[in-house]
Amino acid sequence: MSTTIVSGSLNIDRLNSRPVFICAGVLLVLGLLAIVLPQVATLATVLFIGWLLLIAGIGGIYVAVQGRGVFNWRSMGLLFLLTTIAGLIMVVRPDAGMRVLTAILAALFLLEGIVYTAVGVQFRQVFPAWKWMVASGVISLLLALSILFGWPASSTIVIGLLVGINFLSSGASLLMLGYAIRAHQAL
Repeated sequence: MSTTIVSGSLNIDRLNSRPVFICAGVLLVLGLLAIVLPQVATLATVLFIGWLLLIAGIGGIYVAVQGRGVFNWRSMGLLFLLTTIAGLIMVVRPDAGMRVLTAILAALFLLEGIVYTAVGVQFRQVFPAWKWMVASGVISLLLALSILFGWPASSTIVIGLLVGINFLSSGASLLMLGYAIRAHQAL
């Protein structure tokens, strides 16, 4: 008899826990490194995003030029020119990219905090776990404020720390998945 997860779409008996453990280990190590060296992780992230924008922008400009006479290629070309410029700035001046990305992240956390807190309070009569939503909103607000009060100096570490925390949590969840696969297959 085969055990399936997610309404029959995944046969756990066919999974191999070894690659899951390898991926978990890589993410855990990278997460720890990013937390220990947040400036390096921030720089690497900004450069990676910069190169992605630069390559996408150049490719988009090529497509826009090829589309002359077929669609509104000028608007598309302008959009991809701006994408190329943003990528170029992030690659040539990663410090500016760090500041901009950190400010955007702070604004996102601020907006998320306001929305989650408001929705949580609004649902307090119908949603038994509304306090968790409000708590999440308050945490997002506190993160936003701590980033903003430390900005622009915080921009050298914030992105790296968040990437590190994300890698750690992803690695931990994959580690648990690997153990679950191994335990299931031992049955």
